[in-house]
Amino acid sequence: MTDIEQKQTFFSKVSTRKERERAFVLMTDTKANIECQLKNKSILNLTANHLVDSYMVVLADTLDVPLQEEVIVTFNIGQEKYFMKTTFTDHDLANHYCMNLDTSLFKLQRRDSFRVSIPQGYSAKIHVHQIDNRKVDKKFCLFDLSGGGLSFEIPANVPTEAKKGEILTAEIEIGGRFKKEFSALIRHCVTVGSQGSGLKKIGIEFTNMSPNDQSEIIKVVMDIHRDLFSKFKIGSR
Repeated sequence: MTDIEQKQTFFSKVSTRKERERAFVLMTDTKANIECQLKNKSILNLTANHLVDSYMVVLADTLDVPLQEEVIVTFNIGQEKYFMKTTFTDHDLANHYCMNLDTSLFKLQRRDSFRVSIPQGYSAKIHVHQIDNRKVDKKFCLFDLSGGGLSFEIPANVPTEAKKGEILTAEIEIGGRFKKEFSALIRHCVTVGSQGSGLKKIGIEFTNMSPNDQSEIIKVVMDIHRDLFSKFKIGSR
């Protein structure tokens, strides 16, 4: 599967007008929170207010929302998470902005929105320092990441002993923007390949992680989702 094909499996287009309209009505009825990512990767928080023709009027806590500049907005409806590339066209002095709805709306395919599968080639690694009392000091590519744990793959040509039930200490490295040290319990260790000669898939669960640290990781998961969505080449609805 190519990198582009992997990205496509994460999102499904909301293709019916009825489902789109239902989503937008629910947003305004519940005054849903909207996260808006700008081109510089900063995040603004908006509140859905009301609908006017093909626009949604939203309330911002700033007058710095750019006009006529493509942004990525994300919002939740129940357990579902939605993504959209759009623009803002107008505003008033009360911090109300008109968000264009005449664009494609996508829904995250995974029901567990706090987990992300890492596409091949994405800069996300785990630097393993120690497994039980054995020093390791090796880096491996992440396979997926969530607020509760992660999984990674050990290539067949990098022999590394790891067993279910052992304690692992390591550091997550996402590009050059995020690092987090942690300890974890190895929940499963599976060897894939002919007669056990292939790679190992390791699944771990974070232990003794503070709520703040977990929130940071969940935020990184959402940042990766937005990053993958930003690479979509999509047109109008």
